[in-house]
Amino acid sequence: PLPLGMRASPLQKPAPETRDDWRRFWELFSADKKLNDSEISELNHIKLRLRDLHQALEREEKRKAEDLRMKVQIRLSELGIDDERSDYIVHRDDYKRGTEKEREYIRLHRNFLFRTYDNRCGKCANDSNGLDIDHFFFSKNEGGCFQMRHRSGFYVNNAIPLCESCNRSKSDRHYRAFFSPHDLLRVMELNAKLNDRLNQSKITLFKKLSWQEAARLSYGD
Repeated sequence: PLPLGMRASPLQKPAPETRDDWRRFWELFSADKKLNDSEISELNHIKLRLRDLHQALEREEKRKAEDLRMKVQIRLSELGIDDERSDYIVHRDDYKRGTEKEREYIRLHRNFLFRTYDNRCGKCANDSNGLDIDHFFFSKNEGGCFQMRHRSGFYVNNAIPLCESCNRSKSDRHYRAFFSPHDLLRVMELNAKLNDRLNQSKITLFKKLSWQEAARLSYGD
């Protein structure tokens, strides 16, 4: 995963000449005596240099932020889930809560789900406000269950642990409106591990088949 939020500010390690400028600026700016013409000119030049430095740092920070945003978007597109509802097989019972399908998911995958998220909320990372399993990208009102069966034959994880506060806040909001791009990238990275687990038997089988047999099994399933 990308090291989000781990950028060090250039101001943390200023160049020696920058430190000298700041030191001299404060000496002149806070001087008790009236500055002579030479000192006033020096002060003005230092202010201009520091202003140019500040503007250069701002441009660099904006460039880094834009680079990071692009990296996040690229990685999200690589990890992106198919959130087109018509691409999934949805049954009438999937609109109900506590179905046998969801009880089976909890029995088989609940512990792995919580371990994957380090027993923390998938949104705020809180570990002391209780955890519920909520629906990730398809809500229950959309026929979402904890594991969605794609028409290609594979399963996609639709479960995420949320604390009580975040669960109430999410409600039926679309996942892209609920999660920031940075949060979503982290969640998608973790969700990929759940997808691998749900499809482990198929993945193992497909490795033993030719691509023609795998395609026939997948789309003819």
